[in-house]
Amino acid sequence: MYRWKSRLLLAVGVALLSACGSGNSSNSSMTATSDPLSFYQHSAVFVNNTTLYAWGANESGQIGNGTTSNSSVPVLVTRFANYSAGNGVAIGSNHTLAFQKYSTVRAWGFNRYGQLGNGLTADNQTPNSSVPVTVRKWGSRASLSGVTAVAAGGYFSLALDRNGTVWSWGKNDHGQLGRLSNQNTFGNYSSQMADKVVVAAVSSPLTGVTAIAAGGAHALALKNDGTVWGWGYNEWGQVGDGSPHDKPNHFFPVLVPFNDTPPRTVTIAKIAAGSSHSLALDSDGFIWAWGYNYFGQLGNGLHGENVYSETPVKISIPAPGLTSAALIAAGASHSLAYDPVTDILYAWGYNVFGQLGDGTTINRYTPVAISGFTLKVLNGTLPASISASWDHSHARKTDGSWWSWGENSVGQLGIGNQTNQFSPVRVRGM
Repeated sequence: MYRWKSRLLLAVGVALLSACGSGNSSNSSMTATSDPLSFYQHSAVFVNNTTLYAWGANESGQIGNGTTSNSSVPVLVTRFANYSAGNGVAIGSNHTLAFQKYSTVRAWGFNRYGQLGNGLTADNQTPNSSVPVTVRKWGSRASLSGVTAVAAGGYFSLALDRNGTVWSWGKNDHGQLGRLSNQNTFGNYSSQMADKVVVAAVSSPLTGVTAIAAGGAHALALKNDGTVWGWGYNEWGQVGDGSPHDKPNHFFPVLVPFNDTPPRTVTIAKIAAGSSHSLALDSDGFIWAWGYNYFGQLGNGLHGENVYSETPVKISIPAPGLTSAALIAAGASHSLAYDPVTDILYAWGYNVFGQLGDGTTINRYTPVAISGFTLKVLNGTLPASISASWDHSHARKTDGSWWSWGENSVGQLGIGNQTNQFSPVRVRGM
């Protein structure tokens, strides 16, 4: 088990021994007494852009159906049932974010560090929420709206608005919020409401952003000029700026360099963040990876405890050079990439639960094709999509059907049981 997860589990154990406060609110009867023991073990998807379904682990109410019971099949998140134009959802460590096009952001689940963004935390006697609550802006307490994307990490949250500005809230012990706290100091504190990520201590907002990604305790932003900026925890180089190993935290966004041989201008088209590693796809179809690499999640053929990269390295898919329309996804310690031209889904990294989907439990240090599983359907109208969670993965085919594989101990695959799957299987009813 790699060090980040080991340390996180140790922190959970300490929290269980020293429980924090509890209480009740009008939207939930739950109390939050400690960090939950599961991480990213639930799933959520919009169906037909109007209705949100979720399933899997639910001890903190993260599937949003008003209960704390796990579900191995998709259940309706009622608050979104009658909304229209729903187009964004993200799962974090025991919490979930979702929004309708340009409308307010909603959050539910674990809230000890303010990752729900409603101005309350478990530590101030407010429980988690098993139904969606409104994310608020710091200062005015107005709803966070006009959002085009959300991303959820390990106890923190991000949102991107239509003006290209990034907002953050939740835990900030490693600078993963990319800004000062309301106490104007750094440290192990929380921000209970959304505020803007800033470029430097002068508090100039990070602007011109087109995409965001949230990892375990680090974050990435892609700007409209094709550059990538990272911030947060960087002990294994997951931020990617090449800074010294003994200075792991970045409290503000820094520019990530992409240096190719022979020299060329690298313009990034897509980004993804895993637990402690990061991915990027450039406009020429090449994939770059950086950060922790114990299980080969960087895909460069290397692996081991002290094998990591503090700057992006270009990796080779079996068919070199995809297209800028390719898809990438990063899980806890595994990675996915989809080539829409050849209709091949690739996977690499940690595979003990079958999260690579290649029918085995063998770790892969370079990308391998998931044999026999294609995403294009002749009569389909939707674009294909892929996602990677903690130790499980999802893909949507062009006909709208959802498929999953990997760890399934609490029903996070949505197939009606708790049996791990080593190859893709269809989500129940989807």
